[in-house]
Amino acid sequence: MPGGAATSRCRTRSPRRLVAVAAVGSALALGGCAPSAPVVEPEGISVVLYQTRSDVAAGLLEIQVVNDGTEPLLVTRAAYRGPEFAGALVWHGDGSTVHAGHRLDLAVPLDDVTCANDSAAPASVELTIQRDGREQTLTRTPSDPFGQVERLQEEGCFAASLAELGELRIVRLELPAEASDPARLVFAVDPAGDGGYTVTGARRTTLVSPAVDGIGRDEAPLGWQITAGADSWALEIVPTRCDPHAVREDKQGTLIPLTVRRDDGAEGRLVLAAPAAIRPQIIDYVARACGDEP
Repeated sequence: MPGGAATSRCRTRSPRRLVAVAAVGSALALGGCAPSAPVVEPEGISVVLYQTRSDVAAGLLEIQVVNDGTEPLLVTRAAYRGPEFAGALVWHGDGSTVHAGHRLDLAVPLDDVTCANDSAAPASVELTIQRDGREQTLTRTPSDPFGQVERLQEEGCFAASLAELGELRIVRLELPAEASDPARLVFAVDPAGDGGYTVTGARRTTLVSPAVDGIGRDEAPLGWQITAGADSWALEIVPTRCDPHAVREDKQGTLIPLTVRRDDGAEGRLVLAAPAAIRPQIIDYVARACGDEP
């Protein structure tokens, strides 16, 4: 009461009521501490890495998701990390579904290769999936059945070592007076560091073949000395085949493979892509040499 002695508002509860409250509290506490159900990964999911013919020209790699399980999976992101490349090769989109018993190809752009990487970290692919309304990440060790990823690194590092000595380029196509005669693919070099290398041969593509005495060969010997004082070289080429389908559906025909030996004795393959302005000229030459209008 105002002005009087303070009155306690606490009331004594009966023992029976206290026991009931304690029991309810214990039940709530146990319920709140119960562990959540573990996340179970879907079974039968594996990953394969490979390149198609179109990928080679476009600078892409396929991350193939293989679903040998029993349920469909919605993939929203895939990332390959390996010692061959400077960064992760990443695919992400609105989502693509790989159904049970099927495969899903996800094309990713290549990154720069690493040439002095002593990392022993294993290659892996991280897949982000949507499953039962929740996002989940799967990690898989990919297979490379054709050894293409390792070859990409080897050829990329070899090409980089050659560019430090002198970068070889395709600069123009010289057309013959007669359409059936060989054309001349002209190469030039941008000198760089000391030393050099020798282009020992050229190999055929699906579109053109190196010519010796006007006859196409699977491989033609060359002896181009690539040094600081070098000028230019010409490679005679003829059509590899003349069926219209081969010309129309060509994917790698203007990627010219050369065999090379550095002055220190190291040997390898250098693949030079015809520049965008020259590529249609090569295709046009092949069509005319085969007697077809482009």
